[in-house]
Amino acid sequence: VITGALVLVVVASIFIFNGLANRASQTSSGPSGLLGVDLGAIPATDMTLKDQNGQVVQLSKLQGKPVVLTFFDSHCPHEECPLTAVGLQQAYKALGKQASQATWVALSVNAADTPASVATFLSHNGVTFNIHYLLGTEDQLSPLWKAYHIVSVPDPQLPGVIDHSTYIYIIDQQGRERVV
Repeated sequence: VITGALVLVVVASIFIFNGLANRASQTSSGPSGLLGVDLGAIPATDMTLKDQNGQVVQLSKLQGKPVVLTFFDSHCPHEECPLTAVGLQQAYKALGKQASQATWVALSVNAADTPASVATFLSHNGVTFNIHYLLGTEDQLSPLWKAYHIVSVPDPQLPGVIDHSTYIYIIDQQGRERVV
């Protein structure tokens, strides 16, 4: 009797879980068909910084192509930055020729990032596509972190380590935040 009751609970749980998962996947897709939180097409906060190659990049000048915007720390001792980098590389590859129709941008969450540390990070994580990894001072980066809801603070337990959040934003051709 107890075994039968447990089997019934497990089967019911599976059906409930599958129903919730299907409902979540249907509602998490915005009007664009992209998965994530629909941001309602609010204007993206502009930024003008140099990338790892010394090229000045201004987000508002990238209009006309969608922008994939993420946040990296080239010194990150945690797994989120490497996993995000690998995931972006896989997405780029999976998109095939369509991938070049977007501009790929990473904003540093660590003012200690340098062109050399960025090159090592991208190479080590297999990022082979063209990505603008934007660098700057804490004074330049901090307002952008705030605008994009990024937390970037020194770890009180580990000197030199930055604890940070990271997201991937999709900004449409008109410079509007669509999905995070």
